[in-house]
Amino acid sequence: MGWDPPATFLKNGTLGFTRQLAQLKVNHSAYLVYGRLMHPPILTSTSGGPLPELRWCSNVCCNTKVVIGQVWMASDGSLGLVLANPSNETVALAAAVRVDGHTHLKASGRALVDGVSVPVGEKHLETARTMPPLSAAVIQIQKL
Repeated sequence: MGWDPPATFLKNGTLGFTRQLAQLKVNHSAYLVYGRLMHPPILTSTSGGPLPELRWCSNVCCNTKVVIGQVWMASDGSLGLVLANPSNETVALAAAVRVDGHTHLKASGRALVDGVSVPVGEKHLETARTMPPLSAAVIQIQKL
């Protein structure tokens, strides 16, 4: 959950978010515990521009995108696109997952994204999501 001390995640305003992160780790352990880290997704605003950034300060200050994400592969070859919005803003975003020999996605083919068949591009599989404030999600991607 980051480099911050546990007290940061146990405040009243963020306790529900902390619980959600812990539950996602339990429910999606095939990705988040036993999975293999893949190339990160490219996250942009659905309007086409870059995502806004936040400035985080705890022991050290740093800038990060308002929504953070990573791709994990389970042992069955499925992918988990993990997204987290630790901000107090609703964010509409587009995520592009890299298509290459390691992801088992076939360029110009189709894949299941959370059970829905979608086209795969030449270089990326793209999906859009709206992330409410203090929320996280695991989007499951399977090859067809």
